[in-house]
Amino acid sequence: SVMAFSQASLSENEKRIAFLFSQLKQKEDATFKQAIADSLRITVKETLSLPGAFEYPFTAAPMGKITSSDNRIRIYTWNVPYMDGNSDYFGFVQVKQDDKTIALTELQDKSREVTAPETLSLPASQWFGMLVYDIVLRKSAGLTSYTLLGFANEDFFVSRKTVDILTIDPQGMLWFGKPVFRVHGKVQSRLIFRYSSKARMSLVWNEKQNMIIFDHLSPSKPQYQGNFQYYGPDLSFDAL
Repeated sequence: SVMAFSQASLSENEKRIAFLFSQLKQKEDATFKQAIADSLRITVKETLSLPGAFEYPFTAAPMGKITSSDNRIRIYTWNVPYMDGNSDYFGFVQVKQDDKTIALTELQDKSREVTAPETLSLPASQWFGMLVYDIVLRKSAGLTSYTLLGFANEDFFVSRKTVDILTIDPQGMLWFGKPVFRVHGKVQSRLIFRYSSKARMSLVWNEKQNMIIFDHLSPSKPQYQGNFQYYGPDLSFDAL
């Protein structure tokens, strides 16, 4: 049957994906790494285009996989860290259409190039790269949006967590960021928290309270204001 065939090729491809991930871990040379990262990106893209890929668990492939509670979108993310402390982020989004076909969109990480990301709505080709670890479904006035929580390392010293909003326009295009966050009297399209990579910051969705709860970050000494490698949780909490 067609289904059995696609399951076989999905598991074959998954083995290849897992192998490429293991290769990435072993190589330190940036040129090598980029070549493997590119093979990986192409292999994942081909694999996610196969029938049955939306439901396939991909347990052997060490990439982030998360499905929205309405079972309409599934997001895959991973990163490739380099010796200089930078990382490249990779992502794909599958969207289940009304006719049950799956539309696949590749995300292109432009987080190092985008200036003033707090203010922008970005297409998939200018994605503010991150590892997506939660999706919160929001419906208002008949429109569905997905609040994404994500983590990224900016370099050796600074990590960041981001609250982003994914919407799908009538043409099926993905958009990231929406001007709905009010911060100190200004409206922002996404929230970005930067802090010391030695610290851990909690940013979680609380179902009961219908809120995103997060650690309040502050500098370890007042003179470090604005220097994010010295920022960490100060044991107080904020909520959205």
